[in-house]
Amino acid sequence: MMLKVVVIRCVSLPNVEKFRGASDPFAKVEFRGIKKKTHKIKNNLNPEWNETLEFDLNGKPLTKNEQLDIQVKDWEMLQSSRLLGKVTVPLNDLMTSKTQELTMPLRDGHDKVSEAKISLSLEYQGAPPDPKQSSTKNESGGVIDDNDESTQQEGDNVEDSDDEESSPADEDRPASKPTAGTITVGGGKRRRARRLRRSKLSNKAQDFQVRIKIVEGRQLSGSNISPVVRVNVANQSRQTRV
Repeated sequence: MMLKVVVIRCVSLPNVEKFRGASDPFAKVEFRGIKKKTHKIKNNLNPEWNETLEFDLNGKPLTKNEQLDIQVKDWEMLQSSRLLGKVTVPLNDLMTSKTQELTMPLRDGHDKVSEAKISLSLEYQGAPPDPKQSSTKNESGGVIDDNDESTQQEGDNVEDSDDEESSPADEDRPASKPTAGTITVGGGKRRRARRLRRSKLSNKAQDFQVRIKIVEGRQLSGSNISPVVRVNVANQSRQTRV
């Protein structure tokens, strides 16, 4: 996250030099206690800096009550710099617009509006979009959530090739308890959900890769056995080590 402040120019600054030339202005910008300043321009009451000052937000987004405090001063080598004008810039609109071009009047040391003005360009670079919230359009123009399990592309879910559509009687029959050495895939409701997902899949040909991780098997029947797992997907067969 970043806040960029481009100090473009000032016009009609007061001349505080009594004996020689004109003011030597520079701008100082403060945000969240951090102060940055432009270079000075000597002997000029209408300076153009076009200088970018960047403030790292350190992961903290802007809030509606935050603001910039800007002072324009006359540079002095041997004594304190003298105030030429100041302005406070609210940032609440920048939260939604992300960029702003501003020209604002400066106030003098007595907090009165002066003839001097300052021009600024602001840019707020917020947090990058959350990939979990990203979405794309499908072929019919609808919006597909990339993480919606019901709209994954064909091949994203590897299912047993022997899985057949169940009859209404099978779908309503209570699921039996698994016995030793068997793996339960799911009941009628899960099959209906899979068929519903298949009906939403795209028919567009594309390349993809399926990865299956075999974790463990439990309560296998028999003794002194050397079990392996064989997986068949798209006419391809793979087998685990013994």
